[in-house]
Amino acid sequence: MIGSTNADIGNKAEAIANARRLLRAGDFASATEQAREILDGDDRCAEAWRMLGMALRASGHLAEAREAEMAAIHESRLHPDMFQATLAIADNRLDEAEQLLRDYLKDQRDDAAALRLLAEIGARLGRLDAAERLLKESLQVAPDYPAAQSLLRRVEEARRAQAGSEASEFPRGLRAEGTAGADQYAEALDLFEQVVERFPDSPRNWISYGHILRTVGRREDAIAAYRHAIGLKRDAGEAWWALADLKTRELGSKDIEQLSEILAAGSADAADVSRLHFALARALEQAGRFEESFRHYAEGNRLIAAGHAYDRTAITRHVEESIRFLDGDFFRARKGAGFDTSDPIFVLGMPRAGSTLIEQILASHSEVEGTMELPNIIGIANWLAGEKRAAFEASDYLTHLAALPPAELLKLGKGYIWGTALRRQTSKPFFIDKMPNNWLHLGLILTILPKARIIDARRHPMACGLSNFRQHFASGQGFSYDLADIGSFYADYVRMMDHFDRVAPGRVIRVIHEELIAEPEAGIRSLLDRLGLPFDEACLNFQDNKRAVRTSSSEQVRRPISREGVEQWRSFEPWLEPLRQALGSIVDSYPAVPESV
Repeated sequence: MIGSTNADIGNKAEAIANARRLLRAGDFASATEQAREILDGDDRCAEAWRMLGMALRASGHLAEAREAEMAAIHESRLHPDMFQATLAIADNRLDEAEQLLRDYLKDQRDDAAALRLLAEIGARLGRLDAAERLLKESLQVAPDYPAAQSLLRRVEEARRAQAGSEASEFPRGLRAEGTAGADQYAEALDLFEQVVERFPDSPRNWISYGHILRTVGRREDAIAAYRHAIGLKRDAGEAWWALADLKTRELGSKDIEQLSEILAAGSADAADVSRLHFALARALEQAGRFEESFRHYAEGNRLIAAGHAYDRTAITRHVEESIRFLDGDFFRARKGAGFDTSDPIFVLGMPRAGSTLIEQILASHSEVEGTMELPNIIGIANWLAGEKRAAFEASDYLTHLAALPPAELLKLGKGYIWGTALRRQTSKPFFIDKMPNNWLHLGLILTILPKARIIDARRHPMACGLSNFRQHFASGQGFSYDLADIGSFYADYVRMMDHFDRVAPGRVIRVIHEELIAEPEAGIRSLLDRLGLPFDEACLNFQDNKRAVRTSSSEQVRRPISREGVEQWRSFEPWLEPLRQALGSIVDSYPAVPESV
């Protein structure tokens, strides 16, 4: 109710509380009247629509009740907290979305849309009992809610499949309806457009709207949304970085001047300052001012690193333990264990190594579905690690894996397939799991999914290392804020992959980024052949694929292959010595692996 006075708001809250009391007392006619009075003053009040729906349904007016319930769902989805939760789910930030929804439900405990969103998070994480309970609660409030009905059917299918003997056929039959914004992007755009219309003065909403526009390929509209957010909040760091991250020279001399002024003023929110440094660094880079650019990249990374604890030795220890535990004898002893489906195609390796390009090429194939970055393998690894914060920090992670009998390895493989099926939208026989850091858990993948196809996306270590340093990773990539940490991480990755090349020869398909860029058709044909897929002309024209892409490479994979970024790192070479030192002989040997790795 825009422009409402405090008295108006207070009166509405009192009226809503009165409607609730009337409902509890069974006076449905008076509750209906009270709800209609509220809606006469504010027809966007989701809670009043809910009260009206409950009262009408209880008094037998089912058609009118259904209309009121759907209106309540529509209005509640436009609430800023619900909007942000929807976006977080779309971006796989499930912990953040879950917290937003739980906080929202403290005050709106009978919101059917919020209950359904929370259920989807549970379903994605494999908490099927909780998801089923939440969906039934949602349908108690709105019995005819199609999205809740559909998701409940699929959760029930999942539970039956877990108990049944037809598990190998289950994944192709299970398809998530998804939330608005969690793969249903047309619906998401409609929702987001209503949000920015309803709350036009919120920079946060315009930024989120820009993100979804970028995801679906509406680049010019995304730019306009980010610029609008900056117009509302001059130092909106996320909007500035989003413009810079389009990698299409959207920032010019006036932007450099404005960003410099904002940083000099020192008034930006702490969370925005690192993004402002990264945005200015990217603009200066595009202007050819590389030394200044590097200074701002370094400062942006330093600010982020100050809030994150990262221990490079933990990664090295995990790699050493993996090499020690997961040897040839380990896999020979488990021959025939795990779930033998060949549905998943894993694309892993270093972040910023071309994995999104490979995904886009394969997702253009008629038999392959692109499902983007899936957290399921990391979730299984963390479950094996127990109470530790991350699997590679737990010394007993691999011990637990080694102790599992074949029946448990089969369950883990099936659990992975059930969980990822909730993200799939088509009936294509194969799907892509593009989570670069899954290289840390390659031994787990080979153990529980012995027939999975695995692609290692590899890029020149200096180019890849700089690209990570130039990318604003707010969280999740703790190695990326320091050049020496990046070099150590890359070296550990090469060492791990070299080990599995030896103990599981032929299981990993390596794609060298520079070779793919140099001869794309030959590289694509070779990749499809090694995956056992028939050639599909659409893979050569991957840039025409209209699928949603959420990673920072979204604009690049919508253009034909270019060699533009191959030697980009050389412009920054004078300042990259810590990276080169940490990489050692890997730089000069690339793409071969030095014997001393």
